[in-house]
Amino acid sequence: MGNKEKEVLELLKKIGQSKEEVLNTIAIEVDNKVKFVFDLLNKFRYSKQELLILLGLFISGEQLDFILDSLIEKNFIYKGIDQKYGAIRRPFAVAKLERNRQGQYFVTVNEEDYIIPEAKLHGAFPGDTITVDCTKNIVVGIQNRSNHNLVCDVVIKNNKLALVPFNAPYPIEVLIHDYFLTNLFEGDRVCIQLSDEVCVSNQVKGVSIEKLGRADDQFADEISIAISRGFATGFPEPVLEEAAQFSDDIKPEQKEGRVDLTEEQAFTIDSIHTKDMDDSLIVKENSDGTINLKVNISDVIAVVGVNSKLFAEALKRGTSVYIGDYVDPMFPIEISGGICSLKEGKERLTITCDMTFDSQGNVIKYDIYPSVIKSKKKMTYEDLNKFMQTGEIDDSYYDFFESIDALKKLSDRLTRNRKAKGALEFVNDNPEPRKNNETGEVEYRTESSGESEKWIENSMVSANEAIALEFIKNTLPLIFRCHEDPESFKIEKAKGILQKLNVDVRGLNGEGGRKQLQSILKQYSGNKEWGPIISYIILRCMPIAYYTTENKGHWALASDGYCHFTSPIRRLADLIVCLLIHIYIFKEKIEIDLDDLLSQLDNIAKYCTYKSRQADECERDFAKLCSSRFIDDHMGEEMEVQIMDVKNNYVEVKITENGLRGRLSIKSGILQGSSLNLPSKQIVLPHKTGVIMLGDYMIVRPIKNDRNKGGVVFEGVEFVQRHPKQRQRKQRQKKGN
Repeated sequence: MGNKEKEVLELLKKIGQSKEEVLNTIAIEVDNKVKFVFDLLNKFRYSKQELLILLGLFISGEQLDFILDSLIEKNFIYKGIDQKYGAIRRPFAVAKLERNRQGQYFVTVNEEDYIIPEAKLHGAFPGDTITVDCTKNIVVGIQNRSNHNLVCDVVIKNNKLALVPFNAPYPIEVLIHDYFLTNLFEGDRVCIQLSDEVCVSNQVKGVSIEKLGRADDQFADEISIAISRGFATGFPEPVLEEAAQFSDDIKPEQKEGRVDLTEEQAFTIDSIHTKDMDDSLIVKENSDGTINLKVNISDVIAVVGVNSKLFAEALKRGTSVYIGDYVDPMFPIEISGGICSLKEGKERLTITCDMTFDSQGNVIKYDIYPSVIKSKKKMTYEDLNKFMQTGEIDDSYYDFFESIDALKKLSDRLTRNRKAKGALEFVNDNPEPRKNNETGEVEYRTESSGESEKWIENSMVSANEAIALEFIKNTLPLIFRCHEDPESFKIEKAKGILQKLNVDVRGLNGEGGRKQLQSILKQYSGNKEWGPIISYIILRCMPIAYYTTENKGHWALASDGYCHFTSPIRRLADLIVCLLIHIYIFKEKIEIDLDDLLSQLDNIAKYCTYKSRQADECERDFAKLCSSRFIDDHMGEEMEVQIMDVKNNYVEVKITENGLRGRLSIKSGILQGSSLNLPSKQIVLPHKTGVIMLGDYMIVRPIKNDRNKGGVVFEGVEFVQRHPKQRQRKQRQKKGN
């Protein structure tokens, strides 16, 4: 509020008007000024200085800033490269800048896509809300950045300090006053706060700077990636102070009104490294052959409360982030690894989804109630998978053999049941990159799922379905996890590609299409040569799952209703579902504005989707970083790759040894002069000497490495193996001769 408005406020108070009347009087005055400024900008473009000259008699500089910011926030005006403001009208439009799988930047306006060349982005990043000139396909204004953070390394350039972006989506230049570089040294890593201004060419303007540490610090890259994707590393001091007040034990009064399961044989199954354990199981086989499964989920709501700083911080964070061996949690360690973690031998508050299954894996009854448990054993995937393969296991597991046997039997039933419904399982056995923080070298680890991971997956899916069913039956508001049916044209496209690979695609269309996809995935699931590529082709035609308040089912799981409930320590969607369970299932009186919560529920669902995808992007960014460093260490060396995809202007390949992906050049090496047949996904060799198809193998060498633009580029050195159809054709030709 400006000084003039404060004077008016004091004056009106003196003459006895109410606060509401005073505020309404000022609002009317401000609204008139806003309309006047907008009408002016609707006729011509002005800079702030020009507007002050025109309007200075009745609008102060402070008021003008407020008015201009408000008009930009409402997407009525934009601020251009020349620092002048103008109204947004045709051919200008406001849209969200996005990036497709081919690396192209685009906006969607009135259901039409406009591709924006990199040189015309003017410092806008994917996720930003921008003003675009639809006739020239150029960014003319940035309405709001989705993330104002830009991590940079301090380097020496032209004998002075300069900033080089660490994880920018494309090459950019950082403009910042030399004052901010004081007390910085080469090798420092900093976080720049970006302005919303568009700049000439691909420049961005920094308005402040924060030193993060040194570029070679442990987890420096992982933390930088998290910050670059809009995640806050480290918690505010008030949140940490609140978390520190929690002990590692629940209080007796917290157990009142809860079902006591502390004498039951509860156990957890997680990785040996996991500290934030938010789910435990109690499994028993009954005398009639039915199996009872209690899925106990950490009751975070009952522990931290909805009016806490911890809950408010979780709302901002949206999800925990896992990047390599680094974890950026949604809750501080005192909560995620302490009072809310279902640790062995510790009493914990939980929400139990109590289900009984028949011999076919169908739920015949279920109940949902607040409980208290004491986990008797922390089991690990590593131990159980080894036990299933070799029969060897630690003595501490002996008392749990009946539970393990019942869980395996139930999981087998659930797997058969889901397959009968048409649920899909995709092959993903690519090694995961890890960075050795001592040597800096990149390592690739194969972390394939074993049988025990399947037990947990089936148990959690069953619990999530039961929770969703309870809300659907009673027409209660919920955040669902939805996966819509794939579009028919994408299925047709995948069908055509699979046919080229001699895959039987009969019945892929129509009602039985999902079953046929399932059959194809199962047929190639154990085939290391073709399984990953068949799975990849089918996966590419699938829509991306998302959170929504409207139940649209989960196509890939063949589920009529599904939600996420089982990871409230790590995912905001699960935390909100647990809150809704307290309100609607347990009928508790929560100190929260329910109307406000319900009005915001759809926005919360969208935010959960956004943050979960940003977390996925963090993993991809880390994989790209590791790939880049791996290639730097092996530049020019020969290695084997498999052809994974043929796109508009490049060929995607995967190194068979570690799963690292890159692009294969058809302008150099033995493929020089080749062309791409996009409908058939083939590389047509020069002079019609043959074709290379998806799944074929080649020996290549890396010739270019640019993490921000284009990634790794290989050139072909030698043919290793051609597609079976090609080999068969050659054999028939020989017989004919």
